[in-house]
Amino acid sequence: MRGEQPTLTVSAIVRHVPFCSGETMQALPDPADPNQAVIQNVPFFVDSLNFGDLVRLGPADEMGIRPVEEIVTPSGCVHFTVLTGELPQADLVAYLSDLFHPYAVRIESGESLLAVSVHPDLEPEEVVYCVFDWFEDLEPPPAEDAFGVSPLFESEVGPLGYPPTFP
Repeated sequence: MRGEQPTLTVSAIVRHVPFCSGETMQALPDPADPNQAVIQNVPFFVDSLNFGDLVRLGPADEMGIRPVEEIVTPSGCVHFTVLTGELPQADLVAYLSDLFHPYAVRIESGESLLAVSVHPDLEPEEVVYCVFDWFEDLEPPPAEDAFGVSPLFESEVGPLGYPPTFP
């Protein structure tokens, strides 16, 4: 019986969120190449990286964290973030979990934020519409500035853009 492979902690530069310079995630090492791994989290702020992407890693820093240097093979997943603010985040997670199979929609929770990954078998806009439907069905409906949904973020083969550049 084979043991489970330990995960790596990897990091990526955040380019478009001034208050966040980097984000760490978990990745599974690629048994075929020690400098590659598969991302296991849904990134919140790295707009060019997704769950399941096969990435090339740089050397570990003093903490053992390896930077993601480039995407070797995109998974086909896309993600978006949802600002939930004071709204019942757990209810939205439960709602989406009831609508979609766990392999198709993966959700990472953060303080008043969700990162939602959509599998390539689904139309991502369908999941976004479900989020908006959930907001509209709340009683009383939230004010328009009480929530938000980001654009969809896709992965592309190539470097992640080191050093960081801000628009």
